[in-house]
Amino acid sequence: LATSTALIGSGNGTKITVASTTNTNFSVLYGNGQTRVNVANLAIYGNKANQGAYLQYGLNLNNVSSSTFDNIDVRQFTSDNITLISTGASTYNHFSHIISEYASGAGLYAQSGCDNCSIVDSSFNNNLQSGIIGMGFSYLSGLTIDYNTGYGFNPDAGSSIINSEIDYNTLDGIFIGSTYGNRIANNEISGNTNAGISMSSSHDIDVTGNFINGNNGEG
Repeated sequence: LATSTALIGSGNGTKITVASTTNTNFSVLYGNGQTRVNVANLAIYGNKANQGAYLQYGLNLNNVSSSTFDNIDVRQFTSDNITLISTGASTYNHFSHIISEYASGAGLYAQSGCDNCSIVDSSFNNNLQSGIIGMGFSYLSGLTIDYNTGYGFNPDAGSSIINSEIDYNTLDGIFIGSTYGNRIANNEISGNTNAGISMSSSHDIDVTGNFINGNNGEG
């Protein structure tokens, strides 16, 4: 990826598939320090069933800021489908109409946060770890986070998730640990194997207007 450039496909007709037995650690799309990047309308498939034990990512953003990612279908990577890892946090990025499924890691892992980022109208389902991890001081709305083997959503401090569906995850629907300032509002949180919402060593958490039903743990 490069600053002030666009990579625009034609939807699922523009599909990047990793070749079988690609025996190396790599990312299909990698950004390092860029701003004002626009990626849209494409599919990225990791073909993990035919890969070895390597760290392979669909989208890897390292200190990328003020960029937009729209209508991207990313799935089947040996690690996280989407990862944000940086010496300085990636900020002011907007994700919309993302499908992130069937990763061996998380659907999206913001290892260094993503301050002032947003994710809207997207789905993070059937991943072998959590649906979304991190995303501190960010806004999430209109998401479907279902059937992940870990948590549905495990946020960093200050993030808000509203008007979303977080169902049938193997651990808690939402787990808030050692953070503060989160908002959880008007979500459906149902059928998770543990709690619908679980908190540990957290404070100043706003939980309002949620439908929480049929979870096997408390809350």
